[in-house]
This record gives sequence, C-alpha cells and structure tokens, in this order.
Amino acid sequence: CESLSKVTFLTTTVTTVPKSAFEKCQKLTEITLPSSITNISEHSFANSGLTKIEIPSSTTTIENFVFYGCAALAEVTFPDSVTTIGGGIFEGCSSLAKISIPSSVETIEQASFKGCALLTDVTIPSSVKKICEGCFEGCTSLAKLSIPSSVTTIGARAFEGCSSLSEIELSSNLTSISQGLFGGCASLPTVELPATVTLIDKESFKGCSSLKEIEIPAAVTKIEESAVFGCSSLAKVTLSTALTA
Repeated sequence: CESLSKVTFLTTTVTTVPKSAFEKCQKLTEITLPSSITNISEHSFANSGLTKIEIPSSTTTIENFVFYGCAALAEVTFPDSVTTIGGGIFEGCSSLAKISIPSSVETIEQASFKGCALLTDVTIPSSVKKICEGCFEGCTSLAKLSIPSSVTTIGARAFEGCSSLSEIELSSNLTSISQGLFGGCASLPTVELPATVTLIDKESFKGCSSLKEIEIPAAVTKIEESAVFGCSSLAKVTLSTALTA
C-alpha cells in the first residue's frame, strides 16, 4: 500500500478492521471508518502515516498496538462506547499532544502512551482502576497529571523518563509506589503520597534530581532499595513509624 493516501468505506456492514490491515501504509493520512465497526484489530494502522482519526461510536474494542509508531498522528477522538484499549496502542506516536480516555475504560494497558514525546494533556476518567506498566514512560513533555481516586494500582515505570513532570496528584486509594514509577522525573520537586500506601518499591524515585522533600505515610511498612537513589536535591525525608525495612 505504498501509494495509498486515503480510505473511505462504502459499506456499513463491516464490523472489524483486520489485523495489520493498513500497517506500514506510510502515505495513508486519512481514513473514515464506517459506523458498523465494533473492533479494531492489533497493528491495524501501525507505522502508517495517519494524522488524525475518529473512532466510530459503535466501537467497543481497540486491540494492542493499533496505532504503534504512527509518528504523524496528532488527533484522536474516542467515543464512550470503547471499553478496551490495548497495550502499546499509541506507543511511539511522537506527534500526539492531547488524549482523553473514554469514561467506559477501566484499565490503561501496558505502554499505551510510551514515547509520546509531545503529549501534554491527558484526561483520565474516574472509571479507570488500573494503570499498567510503562504506560506513560518517556512522555517527555508531560508536565502535569491527575490520577482519579478510582485507581488502586499503577504499574512499574508508568511515569519513568517523564522529564518535564513537575506536578502529579495521585489517587487517594493507591496502595503502593511501584518499581521505578517516577524514575528519571527530573523536574518533580515534591509528591504527596496517599495515606493508603504501604510499600515504596525499589528505584521508585531514582534520578528525581529536583525532589526536595518527601513524607512517608504512616501506613508504609517497607521501603525497597535505591528508592531515592540519585535524588541530589533531597533535603528532608519524614519517615513512617511503622517501617520494618
């Protein structure tokens, strides 16, 4: 599909975009999906030239790596009908600046936005319960983020390498600060850990060179190795009395 630049479906009976259907169609910048589409299969548009796309309101499932490596993709519109967004769906979409997760989604899968270097605006709805490993890793322009209280789990390295992140509001129901969660977040001066946290895993704040102060909640019983390694500006740490290791 080296010369394919535009696709318009003339039928409304198609329900699935097949696996790798338009993968590596680098001149494909525009596509109009029919209102009958319920499923977009993995790698459907991976490494294509898409610049924008509107997901039809009939769609419920978007599988893994659908828009992987779409470096020109700058605009995506999701309907609230979408309940599943696959892993690595926007990994490497280096032009994507804004995203609003549908209010029907409960899990943001692994590496969903990894390497989205221009991403600055992310809206996470209260339907989300879990943010998986490496979800926003390497989003170097992301400066501010609010995690709703519905989220109880954030996977390892979810924000690793978010070098512009200077403000984050964590869920009040988070139970652990996972491995490498804020690794390399060099612009983060402070972070308020929720009272529900019981574990701070290894390398959680490694390389947070702007981190000046941190208070460990009373519920924390364990801090793993190298949790604050390389935090060269850290001047004050208030420890939990419940700590055993």
